[in-house]
Amino acid sequence: MIHIDPLQNTTEPNRSIPGIKRIAIDSWNASLDEALKVLPEDEDYPHELIRLLARQAGGREKKTWLVTRDGAPIAVVPLRKADVFSWQPVTQYILPGIVIPAVEGQLFSSLNALGLTLRLALWRTDCALPEGDSIHDLTTTATYGMSCAEDFEAYWKSTDLLRTIRAAARKWQHLRVRENMPGASDWIISNWARKWGVAEDETQDRMLTARFLDARGKHHSLTLCDGDRPIAGQTWTLHRDTIIGQCIYRESENSQIGNWMIYLAFCWARDKGFRDIDIGGGHDYKRKFAPPRGKRHELTLSPRWRYATEQAVRGMKGRLLGLLGRSHAEAPRAVKE
Repeated sequence: MIHIDPLQNTTEPNRSIPGIKRIAIDSWNASLDEALKVLPEDEDYPHELIRLLARQAGGREKKTWLVTRDGAPIAVVPLRKADVFSWQPVTQYILPGIVIPAVEGQLFSSLNALGLTLRLALWRTDCALPEGDSIHDLTTTATYGMSCAEDFEAYWKSTDLLRTIRAAARKWQHLRVRENMPGASDWIISNWARKWGVAEDETQDRMLTARFLDARGKHHSLTLCDGDRPIAGQTWTLHRDTIIGQCIYRESENSQIGNWMIYLAFCWARDKGFRDIDIGGGHDYKRKFAPPRGKRHELTLSPRWRYATEQAVRGMKGRLLGLLGRSHAEAPRAVKE
């Protein structure tokens, strides 16, 4: 296997950013705890959660980088190996936004200082998009949401969804919806992950996060039950005053159950008094439930020389696999007598 190792220097200054040093730490230690004491803490997702997610617990490699400027911490960056070439934040898509403890205005200079290839997703964040020749593969897609004070049914009528919801109600309104049912979050997340092929280590981190936030009133599950048997469910995370849709799972292939589940979630969000509901992006059906309200940016952050080298290696590997596959297909087969 062709492999490009990430930069392994531990205290060497970054040549492009004077005064910045990065230290790679395999296992969480006291120096990271000390750094967190002086770094800003997210009001919804405290340092304690970041510390828990950074710990290695099987699965893909994790590494935490301590970034300093003139000896003072400016960022603690916990990463998970994404593939042979790249890394991603351990919080990626598990928490809204880009949750990395960093001095205000220093996040992207800290990430650039690592000299790694990073796969990043920016959504529900005030961070401006980084600029420069280290940005690659930038894609921007819409996310969908509404104020809970808006007239949901008026919007659904305008998208021709209201008839679908009413049809779903006639068939499924006998089902009972339960909020924060014991064990529901694990059931929803594990089944959702299995359906979509999510790696086991990320699945475990999602369940850890759900339990952590549930204990603080910032995570919720809604489960649709036929009697006592769960047949569909959703998990939701609170971000500021907005409830964010995360994992949704249904046992039946009938999409009407999914429509009914989302309808119930909108009603629940309004009844709970949340300011807004955000159902994310990535699927066309969401535009029928809510209008575009935000953007999700996905990008690769990597030094230009590293990105070019990795792309070349990926291309060589693809061509080699293609040649091997063609050779195998053209090889003479043994003739049975």
